[in-house]
Amino acid sequence: MGDAARLRAPRPRCKLTYSRISSFSSTRASWALSFFLLTLLSVQQLMDAVENQKSVWKSSRFDNSYTDAKRQSSEFVAYKNTEKRAWIAEKRDVDTLLGNIQTKLKTYNLATYVPPQGLTLMVGVWRPDFLLLLVLQDLDQVWDSLLEAEAARHRTINSKIREIKENLRKSFATAANDFQRYLNGISTELVSLQGDLDYQLSRVHSLASKLQPLQASLGKIEDLDRQCVAANVEENDYTIYTVDDLSFDLKLVQQAVQKKSGFIENQIVSRNMTNLTPAQLEEFESTFRYFDKDQSNTMSAPEFNAALASLGMFYDDEEFKTLFRQLAGGNDEATFEQFITFMVSITEDKTTPDQLRQSFKTVASDKLGIQRHPLTFYPTLQPWVTELDLKMCLVPVPVINHLKQTMPPSRQNPDGYDYSAYVNQVFTK
Repeated sequence: MGDAARLRAPRPRCKLTYSRISSFSSTRASWALSFFLLTLLSVQQLMDAVENQKSVWKSSRFDNSYTDAKRQSSEFVAYKNTEKRAWIAEKRDVDTLLGNIQTKLKTYNLATYVPPQGLTLMVGVWRPDFLLLLVLQDLDQVWDSLLEAEAARHRTINSKIREIKENLRKSFATAANDFQRYLNGISTELVSLQGDLDYQLSRVHSLASKLQPLQASLGKIEDLDRQCVAANVEENDYTIYTVDDLSFDLKLVQQAVQKKSGFIENQIVSRNMTNLTPAQLEEFESTFRYFDKDQSNTMSAPEFNAALASLGMFYDDEEFKTLFRQLAGGNDEATFEQFITFMVSITEDKTTPDQLRQSFKTVASDKLGIQRHPLTFYPTLQPWVTELDLKMCLVPVPVINHLKQTMPPSRQNPDGYDYSAYVNQVFTK
């Protein structure tokens, strides 16, 4: 064997050394490669997911509604309870895996593996000794940036919710205060009406037209109130009014305008009735107002019948139906003017104190009481009628209540009423 051949032939001791070196390198490379393969995919996916979540938060926008802000808040809480917890567990697994590899290397008396600083791994890049591994320091940096973005996201959502609640308070307060101010203006103008009746009536009609849009405005305020309730806005320092307050006041002003309009219309009608005395007009008007239960300035057939009965005019059902149909022109309601016109016709044609007294006498079944005259001391007859008499003649209950309030009590019967004095009282006004 020549010298050259001897040099090429492996020496026994060199062969053993080569084998050990090869085994050592192979073992360490195998563990390093194992770490790479087990962690590369999961770590890279984790970092991508974190960056994607940060990008979603950064591009997120609010539409300034509480529903949207609350939805994003719920999504943020759900993220912390699901995705983030899965990421935390995954990160802990990676840290544990690295620790296990380091322990195994030490067990085999291998040098402890220290990952190179900085993320230099690119798929397909090789170095002479082993594949570059995903550096855990980079994952920590990404994780720290996630925590910062998470805190900023939490502050942004809470700030937006507070801003939306404050805007809801101000929006509701502005609408409520303006609504009440407008109502107060109408009420003030209504109270200060003066001048000719026709002018006052035109102003009242104008005020009524101003009230019409307020119902729609109240609906918008109710919607704002519902938004406040949904946003858990329980206090509002910008206004003292609630929806119930505004609704109540609106009804009062509407009723006041309606009453004022009816009153002026009735005064115009009364002004033109020159053939009635002021006392008669007042009597008829007060009777009309009393039986106009719904304050519509009109009377239904039952209300009209009760009003006539209170004035001592009684009709059977068929006769009254015919009378009311002609009087109201076929309508279901009779106006004040129609009522006064009818009363004028009755007064001019046949209504006299004697006739009214005779009607009461019929109802009372000719009951008379004896009373001594205060001057002559001679006994005199005092007619009286009881509530039972009126009910027996089927006088409507509202009429009976009206008569009980206006008829003087009888001196002979504690349960009776002096209808003769009442008749004298009515016709001497």
